[in-house]
Amino acid sequence: MTVDLKHLDVGELTGSAGGDPWRVNRTMQSGSPGEISELATAFYNAAACTTETSNEFAAAQQRFAAAWDRQDGGGHPINDSAEVKRATESLKLNDEQIGRIAVDLQNVSASLAEAQRSGDIAISNLEAALKWLDNQIDYELALAAANGEEADVSELKQATFDRTREALDAVQAVRDSYAEQLDKSRLEMAAEGYSPDATKGSEGQEEGGPATQEAKAEADQYSSGQRAADQALVSSPGEWTPEKQAAAARLRDYDIINDPTASLEQMRYAGQRLDDYHTAITPGPLPRDPVLGGDARTQARTRLEIQAKLEQGLLGEAPMPPDQATAMINQSDARARELVIARVQERLVQAGMSPEGAAAATTSMAHGVVPKELAEAASAAGKPIAGGKEAFNYFAQSLPTGEHWKPDVATFSVNDVEVLKKIGGNLGFAGNLIDVGVGL
Repeated sequence: MTVDLKHLDVGELTGSAGGDPWRVNRTMQSGSPGEISELATAFYNAAACTTETSNEFAAAQQRFAAAWDRQDGGGHPINDSAEVKRATESLKLNDEQIGRIAVDLQNVSASLAEAQRSGDIAISNLEAALKWLDNQIDYELALAAANGEEADVSELKQATFDRTREALDAVQAVRDSYAEQLDKSRLEMAAEGYSPDATKGSEGQEEGGPATQEAKAEADQYSSGQRAADQALVSSPGEWTPEKQAAAARLRDYDIINDPTASLEQMRYAGQRLDDYHTAITPGPLPRDPVLGGDARTQARTRLEIQAKLEQGLLGEAPMPPDQATAMINQSDARARELVIARVQERLVQAGMSPEGAAAATTSMAHGVVPKELAEAASAAGKPIAGGKEAFNYFAQSLPTGEHWKPDVATFSVNDVEVLKKIGGNLGFAGNLIDVGVGL
């Protein structure tokens, strides 16, 4: 904290908020986006990049330049040339792979720089608010004392708790958004055969971060439920059946998560595999995927089946290490989603929507939000959305009033709304973007 508070206790503030926004921000600020950007540039310079890769790299570099206005502290210097040489020689990476790694690293540096800037703004706003409220409390106490009265500052104290909680939510959202980009880039680099160990310590991630905590939670759930049965099955005599192999894989992942020498990446992948297992056996109805269709249980079962086949060697290929297989599955899933969203957006433009409106529509529908006008037009035409409210959440406001869609998109033009109504009347919705794209 950079301000002195006379009547407020930081421990009380963070306790009431359920977390420490200053600590979350310090974790992000410990990263070194400048060093990661320099490593990205070294990879880019070492590769003969395609026009597409060059454009992606330039876009990420511009994001970084716009967000980064200072020098790294130099706590975790990276030997750029040595790291590039190691990747190209020992990992046998080609120019295309090196170029893709450069883009991923530059995206990480840009996202970290943006997260650091946003985190500092949130903390600065919090401290300004707390200083003002602290001064107000001081004024109320002094005024009451002068009048021989006892001051009631409970509302002001509650306001300090609220501001701290709001700041915590803000910096956690910034951190989570950055962590999502970091995970995505790590997965893409892993699929290219590169594990960016050189950037560890420069990424602004704490050892006990969300991914680690989630993995440990999955391990705890497994230990209290299936672990003993799996151990008994693996230890039993007889044929090494697929069931035994699956049990052994779960025991392996449990051991990885509880291994103090395991890397964060190993723990994260192991946690994802145990999460797939728990989701696959979850009873009752589960949310449906608004992009690819199917529910979470079906998707988890499919992931586990592919994971097992890749580890055993699929279509005559050599057996794949577990983490590499998980990275490939994650990347395939992400690319499938990107493809579906891009194609639906393209079809909406062809149907008459503006590019901005089509992009906003696909983004919102990918998050499970369907415009009220489209849903009403589909229902009036006898083509209601399959599953009703269970399939999609309706956004209540009417678009022509100028209200915004969730999560964060621009308003639609009158023409965009008319196109959506027409699509709803002619097509209806079956509950996911794949069906929308096929229908269009």
